[in-house]
Amino acid sequence: MNDYYYKVIISPWLPLVERKILQKDDMWLLGIKRTELTFKKHILMADIGIHTGMPCDRYCICQFFTNNDRIDAYKRGIRCIPIIF
Repeated sequence: MNDYYYKVIISPWLPLVERKILQKDDMWLLGIKRTELTFKKHILMADIGIHTGMPCDRYCICQFFTNNDRIDAYKRGIRCIPIIF
């Protein structure tokens, strides 16, 4: 009965990363947790956002950011910096 209440009442309100794996049916959450909590993924996605999909050039802005700054930018939702021509 507790499994029913967890699935019907509690789990829709929890983000996928914060859900617990209680049964074998919930093993699909393991892949989501691994990708969302990976340090390298956050840095990669923040670098893509900083570079706006273009390669790094000689005077690139990415040299001035530390890894912690990049992760902070990714967690705050700064996914892409628009290009101004």
